[in-house]
Amino acid sequence: IGLPDPGLFYCSRRRGVLFFRCATWLGLEVIIAGKSHITHPKSDRYVARFLGCTLICLRLPPWKRYYDTRNRLLIAKKYYGFRWVTQTIPGSFVRLFAALGHEPRKRAQLWAFCAGFIDGLLGLKGQRHRFWRIPF
Repeated sequence: IGLPDPGLFYCSRRRGVLFFRCATWLGLEVIIAGKSHITHPKSDRYVARFLGCTLICLRLPPWKRYYDTRNRLLIAKKYYGFRWVTQTIPGSFVRLFAALGHEPRKRAQLWAFCAGFIDGLLGLKGQRHRFWRIPF
């Protein structure tokens, strides 16, 4: 499976746990800062229905919407072949419309989606929400 791509900004505790398990399994030394404290509240969920399909979506602040959209495209483009065009891109728009129907700050959500979509298509990685002036 290899080490995670450092250009992606992770927002899931499960991925962090998986990373450390893989790293130790590969024999890498993991150093943990014992006195560090990270507060990462779990995101709320809502159900969106589209053309008979049920989609579970996360209620995300705009900066997380940016990374969710961008990373979804980057990962699909790398691993899913042409399905990133036939499934991931249309699915991203379904998620956008669901977010616009359920989320507050609709303009900020739309801006974050558009920025993440552009960066995902162009393959731009790293922490770029500040570049796009996406509210935190």
